[in-house]
Amino acid sequence: MFTREKIKELLPVLQAYAEGKVIQIKNLDGTWRDVLYDPSFTDFPSNYRVKPDTKQMVTLVYDVKEGDVTSISCTLGELSDVVNGWYKPFKLIKEFHWEMEVQ
Repeated sequence: MFTREKIKELLPVLQAYAEGKVIQIKNLDGTWRDVLYDPSFTDFPSNYRVKPDTKQMVTLVYDVKEGDVTSISCTLGELSDVVNGWYKPFKLIKEFHWEMEVQ
């Protein structure tokens, strides 16, 4: 049974679950995974969280001068401004797509 303090700690997660948001549980290695079925909420409250929103990001690596490399990271929405802006004359070497958690 949880103490009052533990229930207060878990309450925002329970509320989010009731609203249909995705709940995550902490793995033993400290990473987070989505709870695929109804969560039991029997673990420590600190092992549960509401899945954070994410932004789709891209990092572009350019060769700006022979052997002189630079990179820029931006959201996918900003990508066309970057590609058609200051970096347009330079050679694109690599493009990385990734997600960033939004707080």
